[in-house]
Amino acid sequence: MMGEALSPMNAKELKSLETKLEKGISRIRSKKEIDLHNNNQLLRAKIAESERSHHNINVLPGVPNYESMEFQQQFDSRGYFQVNGLQPNNQYGRQDHMSLQLT
Repeated sequence: MMGEALSPMNAKELKSLETKLEKGISRIRSKKEIDLHNNNQLLRAKIAESERSHHNINVLPGVPNYESMEFQQQFDSRGYFQVNGLQPNNQYGRQDHMSLQLT
């Protein structure tokens, strides 16, 4: 409906149109809110599953996984990478190679 079509309408018809528009907008907002809520729950479930899988990897008995633990500490709960520009990054100079002996 274009603006020109509103001019011949009386006050009662305009009020009825306004009510219909408000109800329509309310339904759209409710549906969008439900969709956002469902998406948030899905993302929270994915985050929880990811955290559980990382935890399970790190608790394997007898297998120290220091690099993985250090890497995990650099992330916050939302998955953002935390960088401290004032501290040097010593990862590249590390020589933590395991020596193997063939028998």
